[in-house]
Amino acid sequence: MIQKILLMLAAACVASSCASPESAGPVEKARRIEAEKREAVIQAIRAKLQRRVSFDLCDTPVPEAIAFMQAMTKVSMVVAPVERELPPINLRVDDMRLENAWRWALRLAGLDYDFRPGPTGKYSMVVFEGPGRLTGGPSVRSRHSVEPGTRQRIAEALKTRVSCEFIDTPLAEVLAFFEEKTRAGFILLPEPNPYVDPHLVDMPVTMKLNDFPVHLLLLEPLMLWDMACGILDEKLVCASYERLEELGAELINLAEVRD
Repeated sequence: MIQKILLMLAAACVASSCASPESAGPVEKARRIEAEKREAVIQAIRAKLQRRVSFDLCDTPVPEAIAFMQAMTKVSMVVAPVERELPPINLRVDDMRLENAWRWALRLAGLDYDFRPGPTGKYSMVVFEGPGRLTGGPSVRSRHSVEPGTRQRIAEALKTRVSCEFIDTPLAEVLAFFEEKTRAGFILLPEPNPYVDPHLVDMPVTMKLNDFPVHLLLLEPLMLWDMACGILDEKLVCASYERLEELGAELINLAEVRD
């Protein structure tokens, strides 16, 4: 009798797991439709953010920067309450995808964004409190002291102006090129190492610019894969934010390295 009951339960479980989406209940169907609708709306919004832009924000208050971005994107933006004084944004970009420039501008103020529906169901880009702000000086999580001379040397190296053309070039080769031009001590090896996840090494980079500073050339490829630069052991380490924080590196704000 017990065996018969167990067999019946097993059959019921198999039938349930093999059920087609069409056989789902009304609640599941509604959730699926809503998820598909949300994805379609988000993709439509993101499509507006793929064009390339150039601009220079200098000590721009966050509300003005957001209004500036909203004017360029024609996308509704809502700012959630933030219980602190937001720092001004200093960001200069050239021929960067608008979405990457937007993410970087917000990150400089310690903000983030998401796509959320309003009371009427219309989706907006909602800006809210995000990760800690990147600074031009020591990171609050830095566990390694950096000599002022080292910081100055790397900052000067990042101001080096170069001309380049990369077409689907692996990120490791791009950084090797910058290392050759600047001697800043870039670390991103093609072998697994303590500083970078191996899968980031082969990320393709496509760009063509003439007489441009290295620190601005680095902005988009690093931003595209949510990476950053930090100083560790007198070297310039390019890795994920999590890895840099884990190592206690001093983060560098590439956008605020001024010529």
